[in-house]
Amino acid sequence: MQNIICYVAANEPLGTVKDYANAKTQAAPTMVLGAACQIRMRLFANAEGLDPYPVSALAAITSWQWQMDTDFTAATTRKIEADNSNITVGSVTVEIDDQEYTYTEIAIPISNMLTEELVALMNGKESTSIAGELCGFDGTGALVFILQVKDFTVRGRISDTGTPTELPVEYLTAAQVRALVNGGFDVVFAQTASTTPADWHSTQTTADRYIKFRLAGDASAAWSDIVALVVGPNGANGVSPYIGANGHWFDKDGDTGVPAEISGSYVEFSSVDASGNFTFAGTTTVPTAVLTDAGHFYPVEKGSVLVNLNANTVTLNVAPYLAYDGAASFSGTWRLYFAAGSGKVDFNALPWVALASSSAVTIPTGGNAYTLSIEQNTTITFPTPVNSSCYFWLYISTGSGEDSVSLPNNITWNDAIGPMLNAPSSLFRMAFLWDPPTQKWLGSEFWHPEALS
Repeated sequence: MQNIICYVAANEPLGTVKDYANAKTQAAPTMVLGAACQIRMRLFANAEGLDPYPVSALAAITSWQWQMDTDFTAATTRKIEADNSNITVGSVTVEIDDQEYTYTEIAIPISNMLTEELVALMNGKESTSIAGELCGFDGTGALVFILQVKDFTVRGRISDTGTPTELPVEYLTAAQVRALVNGGFDVVFAQTASTTPADWHSTQTTADRYIKFRLAGDASAAWSDIVALVVGPNGANGVSPYIGANGHWFDKDGDTGVPAEISGSYVEFSSVDASGNFTFAGTTTVPTAVLTDAGHFYPVEKGSVLVNLNANTVTLNVAPYLAYDGAASFSGTWRLYFAAGSGKVDFNALPWVALASSSAVTIPTGGNAYTLSIEQNTTITFPTPVNSSCYFWLYISTGSGEDSVSLPNNITWNDAIGPMLNAPSSLFRMAFLWDPPTQKWLGSEFWHPEALS
């Protein structure tokens, strides 16, 4: 492929062919019928001076087009078309007469110089004049750069040139196709592969199983073939609680820390009051989960449960669980599950369960667990259980320096010194063991505070 170098002042859409120093006007290059070539067009930024056209000004261009014709009428067939997908842009430095020059070069390869259109134009003539047009398109298909150069010369041939080829019909350029695609699609949905237009709608629903589409902007355009949607298993919707890989309940905020396996006791109820509340009397431990009539387990929702230790009642509001099920009103039989109780509140009760307590608290019995907030001078009463122990996990959010725990005379700390609860953000663990033979709380153990992360 023959290289044809030319210099063009590209300060205007109609470029002017210049010499290498951008000092004098030159004739446009000559090409030959049937001889593939590459036009290496070196662009100046101004009508005078050596400043190269800034490469950065061409950075947004994603596709190029170079065509040549004898007229400026789009209705006539072009005579020459470059290998547009292979047009490149770059900066080159060359030495001319012992001096270096830097140019912005656009390389335009033309592999087909024997088109039927060009052969018909030459028709035995020695030469003819032809103009060229370089177009640059951005990613949306918009024309963002154009440079026309007039008066190229195409010379005829003395020898046989071979069989000419017809230029492909000019439909849409690649850049124009990208522009159409970038404009988006119209999409409609249906529950069945229906051929009735009324069965299709533009807003997708969970029941839809088919789609079809067309390019946006043309209401008369034909729709695509009907495409079936692949339906997979339901995933988490970001609203309803679900069971994670670790077996815990997860809600919109993440891991609740509550195991999904329900092993505690429960009460069943089939009615609620006008406010959507169910109140159960005689509870012995903290609620952890709700089973709705739809067969769905949910962990206790923040703000939906109130445990009243003084009245020994639990009140559950069913509104959040109705929303999870997508139900308009309460119906059927539900279950409210309670913690099985292992002495570890962290694993049995959600931390946001509301507790109505006073300054006097009775320790629950039977291996049950509570979580609650206590205030200054709170008295904790130990019951008389059988074969039991009691564990306290006491979290100190802010230390005053004077907080302490006082024990009855029949209970002593193992180191004879009670803890000073003065370490902010600390966790204290205390264990009190019941001795059945003596029917007393005999001893205690104390773990020093551990800083919480």
